[in-house]
Amino acid sequence: AAADGFVLFSADPTSADPASDDPSSASVDNGEAQVRVLEPSQVQLTPVESVDGSRALSRVTHSSDAGTLVQSGSAAEEATSRAFDRAALGDAAMLLGLARTMLDTTGEYVSERRQFGVPVGSFQAVKHHLADAGAAVEFAEPLVRHAAHLLSGGTNAMATSWSDRIDQ
Repeated sequence: AAADGFVLFSADPTSADPASDDPSSASVDNGEAQVRVLEPSQVQLTPVESVDGSRALSRVTHSSDAGTLVQSGSAAEEATSRAFDRAALGDAAMLLGLARTMLDTTGEYVSERRQFGVPVGSFQAVKHHLADAGAAVEFAEPLVRHAAHLLSGGTNAMATSWSDRIDQ
């Protein structure tokens, strides 16, 4: 699969803490944060091995002045923070769906697989592990839904007391 473009967040490494050799310690409050859009022709991709054979990973390199500057300063920092939050929510929702599918598939498997002449799912240890996994998935769903609600501009129901919500 090919990318149509790249969005890059960067901070000026010269504004990093002088006591640190780590460029990731750069301060983004000094107005040097930037968001740039790069065309595929403006980057070089070097394949990187991954433990996940279903994903092709690459290291992306580019020149520091490549691409079109879209935002800078605190606006760039805020846009990047919002993008990170949305990506984290997307990952959480995807993993929740994957967990549900795996739990359903496992339930089907243990009801069909037989050991000692009975379905494996009839064993107490298997039932307990599946129940624990099911409870974890059920507990995670409202958290993901609430995070989605907050990112969509909804209010934080957890930030108000029960009596405040009852009075509304």
